[in-house]
Amino acid sequence: MRKLVGVCLVVALGLGVPAAASSTPKLTHVTFVYNFAPGGYDANLVAAQDHGFFKAQGLDVSFVVPATGADPAKLIASGKADIGLIHSTDVILDRDKGLPLVSLGATHQYGTLEALCPASKGVKTLRDLEGKTYGLTGIPADRVMFEQMLKLNGIPESKLKIVVAGFAGVPQLLAGRIDCYEAISWYEPILYDLELKKSPNDTSTYTEIPYYKHKIPRFYTFGLATSQSYLSGHRDLVRHFMTAWSKATQWAIANPAAATDLLVKRYPSLDKTSSLAIWKASARVVTSPETKAHCLGWQSPSVWQAQVQFLLRNKLISKPVSVSQAMTNAFLPCG
Repeated sequence: MRKLVGVCLVVALGLGVPAAASSTPKLTHVTFVYNFAPGGYDANLVAAQDHGFFKAQGLDVSFVVPATGADPAKLIASGKADIGLIHSTDVILDRDKGLPLVSLGATHQYGTLEALCPASKGVKTLRDLEGKTYGLTGIPADRVMFEQMLKLNGIPESKLKIVVAGFAGVPQLLAGRIDCYEAISWYEPILYDLELKKSPNDTSTYTEIPYYKHKIPRFYTFGLATSQSYLSGHRDLVRHFMTAWSKATQWAIANPAAATDLLVKRYPSLDKTSSLAIWKASARVVTSPETKAHCLGWQSPSVWQAQVQFLLRNKLISKPVSVSQAMTNAFLPCG
């Protein structure tokens, strides 16, 4: 028995897991729901479970893949999932509808929506979108952001042809059916390059126009969220979860290849090359001056308030949503 414990200790240390994790008597189960199908952007979450960070905090986490983008909020609100990855916009929209979600930490410090245009289209500035066919995903809040971006920058909407391209923007760009697409900065540009048989880091093939740099209020993209009821009954557990997430994220940023290996091992259908590039691109927006001043996941109440006001002003919510109820930093390691 003593030899067996010694072997376990050596293995734990070799994996970079605290030795105490090997002697955890009982793990508490947590159900986590992704925001959509797992991909490179989830490398830190898989590392948290498969590299032992959750275990070191006394947790055993199972992952749920939602059928639609609306499912994570419903599963969390109904108690079928405990914590999940949800867009900050959706936290506000869902609270307006009576679903009491609470954001525990931001996984992306900036709004990552952008106009993605092939270099051949000659789009250098927002004004260059005039005369182009622009593909939207069809998400109502995203459409409003795009329309407001045009308006605030003095570009008549009538100067563009706007179509709903769904979530298949890259194939439509390649086929020439649309000129530009409403993309996520750490996702579609990489897929576009790979389809062109280019390096996933080749920025010469396209132009990016981030929404938040063109008079749209800065907003957080995805974040970790739970329900008010779960939070009230599991405060220590949530604190342990956020600690594990923070440590795993730091490790995955420092060890992107190893983190991606764990991801692909868990989900073999994923391509390692694109997953690694997507994780690296996603990881670049995990940090901000605020996270450096506080810690990973930090959320500014003023950023949330600006987003609430934007959604209210554009009639996407019916009443002001309380920022102090919609988000908290109290469960972050620096909270």
